[in-house]
Amino acid sequence: MPVLAGRAAACILAAFIGAPAAWADCVQPYENLFTCDIPERSATVQFCRIFGDNPEDLPEYRYSYGDNGTAELVFTTRQATSTAVSGVWGIPGTAITTAYVNGQTVYAAFVPFDEHEYRRSAVVLVYKDMDSYVNEREKGILARRSCYPPSIVVNQEWFGPG
Repeated sequence: MPVLAGRAAACILAAFIGAPAAWADCVQPYENLFTCDIPERSATVQFCRIFGDNPEDLPEYRYSYGDNGTAELVFTTRQATSTAVSGVWGIPGTAITTAYVNGQTVYAAFVPFDEHEYRRSAVVLVYKDMDSYVNEREKGILARRSCYPPSIVVNQEWFGPG
């Protein structure tokens, strides 16, 4: 998947407090790229994007919470990237990632490279900036959340590098 051209710590903290999970839903015309529940936060994290070649189509990252499934943090961006990496906490072996950038902050989902293993583990990491995401994987982490395995949904055709 090509790199697509183009909030702060308070938003990150706000984004990781919540109530009952599994309310996230990509709003049309967006479709799901990645979703998982974060049980300890009673939250659902979701990466959405418009599938197509229209350069006006913006990816959307969505974190849901609340009684009515209201999202606390929703943004659209033209900055998205994906890659394959090793040594990601919570992911055995090589991981693939898709990340969206909001301001300086990078929101990244990681799943195992092996498509038969992706439902066993996934993590969502929030980095302070792109340099931390690319070069200092452990040092620049602002938030780290493990996904509940039965809740992991990955669009295998579009998630990660391609």
